[in-house]
Amino acid sequence: PEMRIVVPLPLMRLLSDFPHRAEALGPIARIDTLPRSVVLSIEESALVGGMEAPVEAMHWLRGHGFQVALERFGIGLSSFHQLHRLPLDMVCIDRSFTETLDQGGRAAAIAQAIVEVGHGLGLQVWADQVASEAQFRKLLELGCDGVQGPWIGPALDAQAWHKHLQGR
Repeated sequence: PEMRIVVPLPLMRLLSDFPHRAEALGPIARIDTLPRSVVLSIEESALVGGMEAPVEAMHWLRGHGFQVALERFGIGLSSFHQLHRLPLDMVCIDRSFTETLDQGGRAAAIAQAIVEVGHGLGLQVWADQVASEAQFRKLLELGCDGVQGPWIGPALDAQAWHKHLQGR
């Protein structure tokens, strides 16, 4: 399976001094395969204040090879109109839906709808905070493209990730 590094991106900090902060990502972008393995995730709630600056930043990031994900999708204030306009590679189903997903019902119906909308827009759809094999299997059944969470492995800081890679 393909491994990706998902890095939460504090969008407001990036936008506060965008040219300077984007310049800091430049060396990473020049490593041939690394940017394609890095997914910069932006929380849906970060887009409430306005779209022009975040969209510009997302275009820059994607233009330099990074993937951009909309994190915690389904719980914020984004509309389908905004989702349609955003330069994204993926959306991540929020854990509030994955936690009870294997029990069927409304959470499964919403997760299925997010998968269908995401795929219809040409996006990958991942699920966040998958904690059990039953949740994983249900997400596969729904057509989810990938998962992250404690069932796969714990979140790691940079030092722990480096140790993990050395042990492979």
